[in-house]
Formats: sequence, structure tokens, C-alpha cells
Amino acid sequence: MSDITAITPTQRPDDPDMIVSRSNIRDAVYALLRRRILSREYPPGFRFDLRDISVQMGVSQTPIREAVQRLEMEGLINIVPRRGTFVATFETLEMAETYDVRLALERCAAPRAAANVTNADIKTLRSLLERMAALLRTPDPAANLLEYVGLDFDFHCRIVALARNRRLNEVYAQVAGPLQLARVLSRLSPDAFIQFTEPEHAAILAALEARDGAALASACTAHVERARDRLSAWFAANSR
Repeated sequence: MSDITAITPTQRPDDPDMIVSRSNIRDAVYALLRRRILSREYPPGFRFDLRDISVQMGVSQTPIREAVQRLEMEGLINIVPRRGTFVATFETLEMAETYDVRLALERCAAPRAAANVTNADIKTLRSLLERMAALLRTPDPAANLLEYVGLDFDFHCRIVALARNRRLNEVYAQVAGPLQLARVLSRLSPDAFIQFTEPEHAAILAALEARDGAALASACTAHVERARDRLSAWFAANSR
């Protein structure tokens, strides 16, 4: 058989999330663990038992360790020597500071991204925004939050990648990764994304289309600062 299925006691045999393809087992394990973190099946502070996860998934610990290392690079997991491996946690101040670092990286990438972007890149980015907009306009948009946040992350990562700086890409993924988890935890109203995020993303795409690095930096600044403030306000209000 080309696929194996590992099932936890709380999951059905036909659960598609439990299918791990042997043809690309490393990526499959990584994707499954990442999804469990972002869906809060593994909540912030959750301690990983690699042996237990290995048994549940029916795979060796090697691809699980590799997945954990990738997730650590994205900032979704913290590995604490002599203590264990945990899903990342953060405080309101730490989250706001992370947004500030993310903004610095996006502003750094903006001039080169604007200079390097192609029409094909613009088409891909517009397609991502259209898919995000469609997710917000379904009968139950809250159910699509995880997918929406993933597409949003992809949108920004692709823009930073246009700067063609491998190290910048790596640092950006590590910095921006935990912010995905923060957005999922916040459960902000889909209306907020329609009212604020969509026009902010549209301004970013317009600056790219104009090949205007200064306008792109300005649009990214407005978007990231507003996102930081919205999310910080939510966490401050709900952590009391």
C-alpha cells in the first residue's frame, strides 16, 4: 500500500488528516503537526511526546523530529533543553514586538520585491486574495479561519520572497509563523477581515503592480501596524 493511516482514539478511520503518504512522509508529518497546532488540537504550551506521536501516526520518530525542527524554525514550537518540546506561547507584549520585527523585515524586502515582481507574480497574488475573499463569504466563514490564515501567510511570504534573499525568507518565516497561531486563537470576526484586511491587502497589491517600492513599504506598514493593534487589543481584553 502507498498510504498508511494512523488513528488516535478520538478520530475516525476516514479522517483525511490522519493519512500519511509514504511517498512524501516528511512533508505529510510536518503538515499534520502544523495543522494540529494551528487548529489548537495541540494548544499553546502543549508538551510533545515524540514517542507517543510516533505510535499514533504509525511512523518512526525520525520524520517527526524533522517536522519539529521545521516547526521550530517557523516559531510554532519551542524546544527547551532538558525540559521538552512545546507548542509556542506568547504574551501580548511579546506578540506586539514580534509584529514590529515582522514589519521591519517587510519594509526591508519592499524595494527589491517591487523591482523584481512579474506579471505572473501579480496574478498569483491576486488569486490568493480572491480565494481568501471567497472564504469570508461562505455561510460559515468562521469555519474557514484556519485556511484563511494559511493563505494570508502565503501571500506575505511570497511578497518577501520577491526580494530574492534566502536568509530574509528564513527569518521572516520564523518571525511571522507564531502570529498565525495568535490570529487563530483570537477568533476575530470575519467582518474585521473584510473591513480592514481586504483593503489593506488591495493596497499592497496595487503598490506591487505599480512597481513602487516606497508605496509598497507604506502599505505594508499600515497593514502590519493595524493588524498588530487589533490583535493586541483583543489579547489584552481577553487575558484579564
